[in-house]
Amino acid sequence: MTQLNIEKPIDLLRRLPIDREVLLIAPAGCGKTQALATRAAALIQQGSVRSPRRLLALTYSNKARDNLRVRLRSELPASAQQLVQVSTLHGFAGRVTAAHGRCLGLDMTRTLPEQGALRRLRRDAGISYQNSDYVDGILTRHKRNAGIDDQALLDALADSGCREAVAYEQALRAEGRVDFDDMLRYGARLLKLERVARLYRQHFAGALVDEVQDLSLLQLEMIESIGERRVTYAGDPEQGIYAFAGAEPASIFRRLREREPELVPLTVSYRSSPAVLRAVNALASGTGAPVLTCHDSTKWAEDCAFASLVSTNEDAEARHLLRFIRDYMHGYPERSIGILTRGNRRLSYLLPVLTHAGLTFQDWSVPTHVPSVMALLRRHAAAACADPGSPTTHGERLVELCTADAALGDVTTHDEVRSAVDILLDQVTPGVPLSQVVARMPTPQQPDRPVAPGLHVLTGHAGKGQEFDLVIIVGLEDGKIPDFRATTSVAIAEERRVLHVMLSRAKHSLLITRIENETRTPRWVAPAKRSPWWDLLAEVATEIGARPAR
Repeated sequence: MTQLNIEKPIDLLRRLPIDREVLLIAPAGCGKTQALATRAAALIQQGSVRSPRRLLALTYSNKARDNLRVRLRSELPASAQQLVQVSTLHGFAGRVTAAHGRCLGLDMTRTLPEQGALRRLRRDAGISYQNSDYVDGILTRHKRNAGIDDQALLDALADSGCREAVAYEQALRAEGRVDFDDMLRYGARLLKLERVARLYRQHFAGALVDEVQDLSLLQLEMIESIGERRVTYAGDPEQGIYAFAGAEPASIFRRLREREPELVPLTVSYRSSPAVLRAVNALASGTGAPVLTCHDSTKWAEDCAFASLVSTNEDAEARHLLRFIRDYMHGYPERSIGILTRGNRRLSYLLPVLTHAGLTFQDWSVPTHVPSVMALLRRHAAAACADPGSPTTHGERLVELCTADAALGDVTTHDEVRSAVDILLDQVTPGVPLSQVVARMPTPQQPDRPVAPGLHVLTGHAGKGQEFDLVIIVGLEDGKIPDFRATTSVAIAEERRVLHVMLSRAKHSLLITRIENETRTPRWVAPAKRSPWWDLLAEVATEIGARPAR
């Protein structure tokens, strides 16, 4: 068994050679991204990464990728930054597929994944919230198999007896599309070819992998095929919240531990104030998760707090939060505020109130609010619209130019650009062409920062890997947190981890809310049952508002 090393984690990461596999156990806010950047800098300083070879750094999401890039820029001199290639897992699989797909006889004209089109195909195939767990389970199980080609996949789906899965896959083929699971399957299949894997082993001296708990075994096999044992993995079992997307945290950590890597634990929080850590540790009690301590409790101002708010209904909650947010933004204009929810329904009450009051916010569900996407659109709008044509033609040209400007095979950026252009085309009128619609888009504040000052609205899953000065978690009622679809002990345990992720996004302060009466329909108001974790948290929180937070 691997033994815990009591040497200071950063010193250990600087000292270990590139061929020593490392598993960094990193709870939220404990300096994981900085540790990965430090590891990259050390490997370059050791001479283990020399041009033309590169160090590959892989993340799960675009936001996590941007976080790591910012940290690497602060850690590495400009001359060394080009030695690290940062990509999402899907983006890397897309790059491998774009470069070598013909080795498998793949149709290279098929369209990269686009969420809008995929949602339409799913709906037309009869996939809904009522059966999505079942259908997606079948699709994911078969698409995770790197040894299966497209025809064998379709045959396996037919044998499963799931008509919706077959209809969806047939619709993908009919429209010449692939989905995100296809990109991973193609990438993994290609990297099983020794001549392809050898090229990437020669190009990359080693690899860093962020958020390893979000991997599937298929993704881990991709990494192992090119990194061998020259890999530093970082993650936290308590932040495994992507089972619905195929993540297998228990299997991943079991497999990594069997390889006996150097195990480097982090237990000191550099992100959160003592007030926030009270909430994080309260929720973690009894789960086996480590108790986190604050790196320097003296640096936090007296205004840091963990508070709870109980309102009579959704409308009252929205009014209370408006006053709270407006006062906070007035007092701390340089700070960031994250409003986090488990789902989007509650926002239908809050967002109109914020908008009517004149508060601007970044809605993370809308791709036109993504700074990197906005920059691409602005850069290419004039050229895309230079020649005569319809708005649709200009939109297609804009997608092409932006995708070409992104990294080869960057499927996530392509998807975000496509979704953004579709939204912008809805705003085109006879007197306002697409180029003007793009020009009217708000200029991102500090686009190099993953989270800029101001108000942000997002789901708990979207907030993974991010941090905000103030976090407001809305909707701690049973059926919301945990989600009503979580009916097994395994699913409820993951819902608790989702809440843990949401709590641990906060730096200075944290506010949790619930309501006493829920509007089910315009004529039906029912009592709202508190979340099973509400009392645990409210016990260590300060009450605000008129009603007792019990």
